[in-house]
Amino acid sequence: MATVVGALTQAVLPALILPRVRRDLQPPEVAQPAPWAFAIWLPVYAAAAVHAARQARPALRNDPVLRDAGWPLAAAYLCIGGWAPLLQRQRYWAAQGALTGAAAFAGVARTRLDRTDENRISTSMALSTGLLSGWGAAACGVNLASMAVGVGPVPTGRPTMIAGAATALALGGLGAATLPQRATTLTQRTYAATLLWALVGVAAGQRRASPSTAAAGMLATVPIARRLLTLPNPRSPEAR
Repeated sequence: MATVVGALTQAVLPALILPRVRRDLQPPEVAQPAPWAFAIWLPVYAAAAVHAARQARPALRNDPVLRDAGWPLAAAYLCIGGWAPLLQRQRYWAAQGALTGAAAFAGVARTRLDRTDENRISTSMALSTGLLSGWGAAACGVNLASMAVGVGPVPTGRPTMIAGAATALALGGLGAATLPQRATTLTQRTYAATLLWALVGVAAGQRRASPSTAAAGMLATVPIARRLLTLPNPRSPEAR
């Protein structure tokens, strides 16, 4: 039930609330991706909806994979749903906490799926976990950088550009630290591809406002792309 409620909440509340948020109340753009990058929310919502519908089946009530990784994923959905009302009420640090919670819970679900036989993981759960874990981490980092400039200690100007570049590099470092040397499972590949999407979006969105941030965004894709694109050794048992 929590998964179904969470999947509905994370899709409905942002769609209803975010268009009403006044533009002048939104935090400054420090490492904001290009507008097209936010289309990632469509597959995020779609994968969550399919996963929620599947796990709600009575026959899967005692599925060990859903019991192990399902609750942190449901918690991540609920955090995303809670983020939009907090933003509308100008509870900016609480909204940042909600984004952090979403990224953290989705990361827990991803880590647990990484320890599970991939044949026991549904495609919808792998996609939902990888998408939300990657985009949640990117959204958390980008929003935190904006908060540091908008209501935090970082002044505008050159320090803002440094903060943007540091954010992009940190996201690249996160991907390098949380992925194996070769992303082999669907969850891992989805997570890596989502981080790449976010970083390329940052590079495109900041290419005029902050070339240093754009360059950092492209540089940060390198370690993640290597893990995503490296092919297995043809002599290894894994490739046979």
